[in-house]
Amino acid sequence: MTTPTMNLAPPGSKYGPCQMDCPHPRCKRSRKAAATVCLRCGQEIGYEVNHTADPAKAGALVHFACR
Repeated sequence: MTTPTMNLAPPGSKYGPCQMDCPHPRCKRSRKAAATVCLRCGQEIGYEVNHTADPAKAGALVHFACR
């Protein structure tokens, strides 16, 4: 089975969140995901980095390179 990967577009880009803090729910979700700490390396997931959901812990994210 293939593990789906995600990649967050950076703030201010066409598909990324607004550059400044805003009330948009989609922007808030994107910023929250980017600020999430990778369970394996302890660094933020960040933008433009492949990551995936950790199957061992619901809602947790890991960098694809750390899995």
